[in-house]
Amino acid sequence: MIRAVAPEFFGSFLDAWDPDGSTFPPAVRQHYIDSSVDAVDSVVADYRATAGVDLAMDLQDRADGARLTMPVGVISQDWGSQLGFDAASLWGAWASDLTYEPIDAGHFMAEEKPKEIAQFITALSERVEAEPR
Repeated sequence: MIRAVAPEFFGSFLDAWDPDGSTFPPAVRQHYIDSSVDAVDSVVADYRATAGVDLAMDLQDRADGARLTMPVGVISQDWGSQLGFDAASLWGAWASDLTYEPIDAGHFMAEEKPKEIAQFITALSERVEAEPR
């Protein structure tokens, strides 16, 4: 079904998530749509795995007490908590060395706030490099 209307399907997300069209110049927007159209099979497989095998494996890991032992960085839209999504608690259950930062951005965080995202990644990278091995 997606393949039959793929440009419109992916374009509708860009329209919803970037309603004023300020995030992507027209050529970049078209490249995003074209690339997504070319990757329909992968996009669908990713979503299928997320709702199926990935979830089952995560639940088993949780039941087994698995934890991430490396420093983990999570940056998410600050409005997530308004929707009942508590990223810090969810990731904190997996990682004891968690850096969490909410950011005032929409779906396209890296495009909307590139400096802030780069600073977050750089700081996390420096922490990882400083860890004893």
